[in-house]
Amino acid sequence: MNRPAFLLLVLLLVGVGTARPGESAPTAGESVKVMIAYSDPLCAPDALEQGLADLGYDVYVVPSQTSQPSKEEMLEHAAVIVASSAGFHRPTTLGDDLADYVDDGGFVIIHNLCFTTNNLPQLLGRVMTQSDMRTLQRGMEVMSLNGATAAGWDETHPITQGLGGNLTTIRRYTRSTAYPEATVLATLAGEYDFVALSGNRRVVAINTMATEHVPAPHARWAQLVHQAIQFGLGSSGIAEPDRPPTAGSRLTLAAVAVRGRVLNYTLGLPEPASVRLSLWDRQGRMLDAWQVAAAGGITRWTRSLPPLSAGVYFVSTEPAGPGRAATAKFALLND
Repeated sequence: MNRPAFLLLVLLLVGVGTARPGESAPTAGESVKVMIAYSDPLCAPDALEQGLADLGYDVYVVPSQTSQPSKEEMLEHAAVIVASSAGFHRPTTLGDDLADYVDDGGFVIIHNLCFTTNNLPQLLGRVMTQSDMRTLQRGMEVMSLNGATAAGWDETHPITQGLGGNLTTIRRYTRSTAYPEATVLATLAGEYDFVALSGNRRVVAINTMATEHVPAPHARWAQLVHQAIQFGLGSSGIAEPDRPPTAGSRLTLAAVAVRGRVLNYTLGLPEPASVRLSLWDRQGRMLDAWQVAAAGGITRWTRSLPPLSAGVYFVSTEPAGPGRAATAKFALLND
């Protein structure tokens, strides 16, 4: 598969703008590349792949029972979806690579069978255990999105809104006695559907999936994954993206991976301001600078980049009052 150059950007920015002429925000799913890493000898994730493609995503499927994606491949994608019912080729290495991917700004969605099948975890490594990530580590750090009640989804949360209320209760995570270094579900019960969110809001666990094994509504599953991806693209979790900024608030937001040499960034500010941004290389050389007319709220922006070679770059905002300066790092990869 031909994979053009992609940007993966983690923005820790305070500022905002409404789109000016020539700068537009992408529509949901447009030009966003996602990876599905799966291990199931009987069932490829065709339904999910097609459902996400129908929503406009560029989907790359990686069979991972006898091999696995590299960290470089992960970094070309805005999100990685991990699913297994047969065990991964190198589960600890994969989990460590996913943790590095999250540290670099990636967003991960993990299907429940990665946590446990017959009380044996399918996915190991730091994505399951690293304490500073607070990722699916202890039950108290896993946030319920459906209120842990039998009433169904929390319709107000951006991941689960609009999906109906016929799902049941959240399940708790516990340590596995067989593999104490991994976090697994206490009980795997197919009739229980839930969505859980890691403490850093960069990993989502979903215990519902449409496959040939589980005849669930395919479009609904794809919509749930789509909303989780959009949540991941909109916020790294320091602030809820569905809550408007207030005076003095500080937001930490993530941008998306996009096609070509286009910087896609998100800004949030509680009141109008003029925000100046600049692009730097690792040697401290400024490569570009621009200004946006900011209005209160949270919006997405795009900026065409100058010719750049593969490497690590930084975007900075100039101070505009207390707590208004920030720096972001992104990696540009070429084929």
